[in-house]
Amino acid sequence: MQQLVIRNDTSLPLALSLQLVVANLPEGVELANDVDTTEVVSSVGSPVADVIVEEESFLSPGNSVTVTLMFRNYDEVPITYTPKLYSGLNL
Repeated sequence: MQQLVIRNDTSLPLALSLQLVVANLPEGVELANDVDTTEVVSSVGSPVADVIVEEESFLSPGNSVTVTLMFRNYDEVPITYTPKLYSGLNL
């Protein structure tokens, strides 16, 4: 399990829905709590995790949200990945 903090460091609100793509996972490692896989954006086939924000329809400037990532690591290899955040796209 890993917790990833996403903070809006911009001066504008980030529109929901937010999706976190977990790209470049090592072979033998899976995201256990994924909700989908990418079909269009780069890193096609990468797992996608929903980012749940406790606000109406955006992540306000300066605010943050924590995403919990659960992994299956069959080969017990070091877990590395590239996080990519998308807003309101059909991935």
